[in-house]
Amino acid sequence: MTQDEKTEDLQTSNGRKPTYIHEQYNTNCQQFFGPISGCTFIMPTKAPAKEHKATGGKAGNRITSTTYQYRWVSSHPQNITKLYQKLLKSKCIADDTKPEDFEAIFSGKESTARVRWIRPQAWLWYLLKRMNEKEYISIPKGAKIWLIASSHFTNEKGGLYNNESFSKMKTPLKAVSTLDALADVLNAETPRAQRDIMAGATDDELWGNIEDRGFDC
Repeated sequence: MTQDEKTEDLQTSNGRKPTYIHEQYNTNCQQFFGPISGCTFIMPTKAPAKEHKATGGKAGNRITSTTYQYRWVSSHPQNITKLYQKLLKSKCIADDTKPEDFEAIFSGKESTARVRWIRPQAWLWYLLKRMNEKEYISIPKGAKIWLIASSHFTNEKGGLYNNESFSKMKTPLKAVSTLDALADVLNAETPRAQRDIMAGATDDELWGNIEDRGFDC
């Protein structure tokens, strides 16, 4: 009987793959037990990444501690801080948002940080989508962009988003230019002065008067 044939006949209750050892010569063991043969050892498997059901959320929603990885997090971490400041000024995130919580979401490290998003969900969807498309942020292998979003951003009342709802969003046409400019705050390869020219507005015009622009979904 081959090792593979023997393995197929073995069943375990915990899902671990059994390994059949036909003959084991170990001098230490043989001192007590003699030659060991015909033994089956259960090899431990790597524990899967934790995903917990969202308490109080809609059915099927889950929580992950995985975060986005900002492309220039080591060389230009101040850009994340600038984006945080812009989002506060444009009233996209709550006034009580801590900078360290916002920065943690783009650190590429495990985190339970959450930020209240107080604009329409479609704005958050579009902003993250553009940041990903422009490769300012990356998604860790095996992770899902909208599961990360629903785990680390809540609505204005602190409620959890259903990650599946992000795929149903429509482009917020009236806010596109502002959201694109917000995304470009993360671009470490383009000087700020050039970004302002491309946006066609000064900093005060772009962010200070956002409430008067009538932006909605």
